[in-house]
Amino acid sequence: MLRSRPWFGVGLTLLVGASFAAGSAFAGLAFQHGTEPLAVTTIRTFCASATLLVVLRLRGVSIVLPPAARRAALALGSLVAFYSWSLYQAVSLMPVSLAVLTFYLYPLLTGMIAWLSGRERFTLRAAGALGLAFLGLGLALNRHGAPVASLGIVYALAAAVGFTAQLVLSSMLMGRNAAQPVALHMLGSAAVIYALVCLVLGDFPLPVDPIGWSALGATTLCYMFSAAGLYSAIALLGPVRAALVLNIEPIYSMIFGFVLLGQALSPMQILGAACVVAAITVGRASRPALAKPAA
Repeated sequence: MLRSRPWFGVGLTLLVGASFAAGSAFAGLAFQHGTEPLAVTTIRTFCASATLLVVLRLRGVSIVLPPAARRAALALGSLVAFYSWSLYQAVSLMPVSLAVLTFYLYPLLTGMIAWLSGRERFTLRAAGALGLAFLGLGLALNRHGAPVASLGIVYALAAAVGFTAQLVLSSMLMGRNAAQPVALHMLGSAAVIYALVCLVLGDFPLPVDPIGWSALGATTLCYMFSAAGLYSAIALLGPVRAALVLNIEPIYSMIFGFVLLGQALSPMQILGAACVVAAITVGRASRPALAKPAA
C-alpha cells in the first residue's frame, strides 16, 4: 500500500535526514556538558547493534553469514568505528553544520573512486560538480573571515574518506549477502572495538548534568531511529532517490546547530553550504548513487 505512495517515502527520508542531523547536534550538546566523542559513539553503537539484533530476531531473519563474508563484515567494523569517531571529533571542534557539510563530500569521493577505477566515465558535469563543491566548501569553512579550526576540518575529511571506503566495500559485500546481517556484524565489531579502546585508555567520561544526559539519550535515540528508518526509506524510494532526498541533511544540521547550540553561520557560509548541497545533488543525479547504509 505504502509503496504506491511516493510521498510517504519522501516524507520518511526527510525525517531520517532530520534525525541524522539532530543526532549530531545533540552530540555536540552532550560534549558541552562533560562527555566526549569516544563515550558517545560507544554508547550509541552498542544500543544500535543491540536493537538491530533484537529486530532481526523478532522478524526471524537469520544473522548468520558465510565465513568469508563474516570476516569481511567484522573487518569493516573498524572503518565504521573510525569514521563515526572522527565525525564526532569534528563536531566537538567546529560548528556541527560545517562538520556534517564537510563529511557530505563522501558522494563525490565515491564518484572519484568510480572514475579512477574506470567503472564510470568522468564527464564535464562531474567536473563541474566537484569544482562547485570545493568552492562552496571553501566559502563555508571561512567563519567571519577566520578559518574554522583546522583540526576539526581534518577530522571531518577523515570521516568522509573513512565512510567512502566503508561505503564502497560494504556495498560490494551487501551485493552478495543480505544487507541487515552484514550491517549487524559491522556494528557489533565497531562496538567491540570501542569497548577495547575504552578499556585500554581507562577513561569513559559521562555527562555531568541532566542536560548532558538528556542530550546523550537524544543522540542515541536519533541514531537508532535513523538506522532503522533508512532501510524502510530505501525500500520505498530506491537507493538513488533516497540518497538525493538525504542531501538535505546539511541544511537540517544548520537548523539544529543554531537551535540547540547557538551556532549561526554568516550569509557567505550559507551560500557556500548551498553550493556544496547543489554540487552533491548534481553529482548524484548524474550517476547511480550508493545509498547510505545504516552502519
